[in-house]
Amino acid sequence: MKTASYPIIFLDIDGVLCTQNQWKADVIAEDGYSEFNAKCIENLNRLIEQTKAKVILTSSRRINKTVDEFGAILKRRGFHGQIVGKINEKTELDSSSRSEEIVGWLERNGVPDKYVILDDDTRLAQLGESYLPHWVRTIYHRGLDEEALQRALQILND
Repeated sequence: MKTASYPIIFLDIDGVLCTQNQWKADVIAEDGYSEFNAKCIENLNRLIEQTKAKVILTSSRRINKTVDEFGAILKRRGFHGQIVGKINEKTELDSSSRSEEIVGWLERNGVPDKYVILDDDTRLAQLGESYLPHWVRTIYHRGLDEEALQRALQILND
């Protein structure tokens, strides 16, 4: 993949779209997968509609699902965007940090003109100076709320 000609959203799931209490088991939807926060999905759709961005999955949930499988799960939850890939093709978790994985993707594929990283993980503070301004840190139990949406829009529309 060459540098994307469209804006990219690096998307985590837990703490961005899935805002269930961390100390409780996930609420499971009829399709056998975790329920997501409908307002967070709506805000992600607004972000995509207003910026024409496409999604790269960064969530550890990407490990056991294909892009098509994850696309179907998101669509059943009201997602209207397009997933164009995963941060990498790992099939099991290792010691790599999410920040290393994101930087690795950017180094392999080129840095797009416009991109935003949606993630609640505080360890992304290790991204490095040039990447850090693209990170919107969500709050786990609130996810992609209105405040986070506005910050993401500002980054992608800057």
